[in-house]
Amino acid sequence: MKRIVKMSFQEKADQGFRVMKGKGNQATSQRERLKVAAYCRVSTLQESQESSIEGQYLHYEQLIKSDSDWEFAGIYLEVGVTGTKAEVRPELQRLMEDCKRGRVNLILTKSISRFSRNTADCLSMVRELTALGVNIFFEKEQIRTGSMESEFMLSILACFAEEESRSISDNLKWGLRKRFAAGTYKQAISPYGYRRTGDKFMIDPKEAEVIRNIFHRILDGQGMFSIAGELNRSGVSTRYGAAWQPSTIRNIVYNPFYVGDVLYQKTFVDQTFRQRKNRGELDQYYERGHHRGIIDRESYECAHRAIRQRGRECGTYSAKEDPEQAAKRQRRYGFSGKLVCGECGAILHRQKYRYYALYVCANHQRNSDLCPAMPEMEDSIKNAFLTCLNKLSYSQSLQPSERMMDTYIRNISDPKREKAKELKTFISRWKIGRKTEDFPEKEFGKWIEKAVIRAGNEVVFYFDCGIILTESLRRRER
Repeated sequence: MKRIVKMSFQEKADQGFRVMKGKGNQATSQRERLKVAAYCRVSTLQESQESSIEGQYLHYEQLIKSDSDWEFAGIYLEVGVTGTKAEVRPELQRLMEDCKRGRVNLILTKSISRFSRNTADCLSMVRELTALGVNIFFEKEQIRTGSMESEFMLSILACFAEEESRSISDNLKWGLRKRFAAGTYKQAISPYGYRRTGDKFMIDPKEAEVIRNIFHRILDGQGMFSIAGELNRSGVSTRYGAAWQPSTIRNIVYNPFYVGDVLYQKTFVDQTFRQRKNRGELDQYYERGHHRGIIDRESYECAHRAIRQRGRECGTYSAKEDPEQAAKRQRRYGFSGKLVCGECGAILHRQKYRYYALYVCANHQRNSDLCPAMPEMEDSIKNAFLTCLNKLSYSQSLQPSERMMDTYIRNISDPKREKAKELKTFISRWKIGRKTEDFPEKEFGKWIEKAVIRAGNEVVFYFDCGIILTESLRRRER
């Protein structure tokens, strides 16, 4: 006896059927095959992973072609690339373009970590694909996108995938720091003014003359904007043919390489896998007399004093020179020091107009050629955070296994677990906010470590307990 199974509209759509409404409200079903593709990725070119990528290819090719309801739309292979940044993966970008052209309806992938190890990128791509009517099936986690509950669970699991990648990165960084401390690290890149010959750095006469010229102008009281402009007008280019920027001049003046020393770990890769300047977050290692210098030490120190003096004349003081003024400036507004540009990593500054306020990237504000990021409305960011809190509050009303905060707390260790429990208590008392005036400024400063404003009208909130949530920047009616 045949078993009759009642199927919902969504189940029919998932299995490749399309419901067509006819005359007299009579419905007829017409078979339509889903265009199914698979995405596979390994991060290294080791032989063990070469066999892995081949196994993934054969697995998905057989799986898709064996289902009569599916149409094979291709396998997208990514070999030897990181999963932390979507923009550096050409096959993933090609897959996204094919989805936009209607060539793919469903994507199969091994796991969330294979698709993306960056929580913000993962959720951004899932939302973009969902808007196109394209679902993703994560085989290991048994998650199929397309519903709010799936997105909540995806947020948690994507956080775990990112944490695994972060652990691998930390192990590699540990090895580098040991070499820094032991003095066995070999710098590979030669700065402007030098050429590397074997393990030695030799002075490039032509570029060294430009370096000396920059220091002489600084000592004469000339500003960095003025020096960069004169170099550009005179036809002098950087090593790779780019135009000179004030930031380039500053980096040269403060680089101890030009007096023959080396400072290791001037920059580092942060928790979002972006390179940042080391401002005391990590130990630095200084090696004196590493090579022959271009500038003498007295001129090097005098150039720094000249720059500081120009700053004082303009009323700008560093945190060391005037900590009270710097701290007051940093906490002046609810978002002060918390908003970061997703394009260049600079802090966003507040600009007040008659009826509204904007947040502008510091580099874009200085020179639009330094960063293309456009200003963002303050109210839009407030509304995005309200939406974020509302979703967290909503998830606590779901089934226990689907509650975002509960799932996250079960899978993390101290000290973040205690912070997550405090956030859960706050969320349980949160009343749904629907107006910009409901923005909890105090709580934002307490729970949010930083918020990254990304191109494409998105903001990524990094909670201090480790949760990362992405929201779109949409204006609301007040």
